[in-house]
Amino acid sequence: MKKTDAVLKEYVRGLSDEDLRFLNTRFQHMLCGDRAEIAEILSKDKDVDRWLASATSAEEWFDMLEVMGQSVVREAKRRYAILKEQREQRGEYPKRDNRPFQKKPPAPAPAPVNAEAS
Repeated sequence: MKKTDAVLKEYVRGLSDEDLRFLNTRFQHMLCGDRAEIAEILSKDKDVDRWLASATSAEEWFDMLEVMGQSVVREAKRRYAILKEQREQRGEYPKRDNRPFQKKPPAPAPAPVNAEAS
């Protein structure tokens, strides 16, 4: 069996953009039912399925799933950074300037209500 790092790296690098986006979203939010959907997608790859099946307890399986999630999130950041840089070079959207956030000036105070007018 391949080493864990090799399995993870090979799997996440081979993911389609759609699958990477789906898994990245699921791993980052972990809402109800997300683990089941994640496991369903991961089990389609025989090496990853074999790796997850090697867990000796539920706790170890969840730890392995967390390690996979970290790899997916890291790959998503890497891949999206490359895509963003390519789009900036093509001029598809302007580069962000790195100036600090400028606060808007406070809104003017409302005019006082004239008590004699009532």
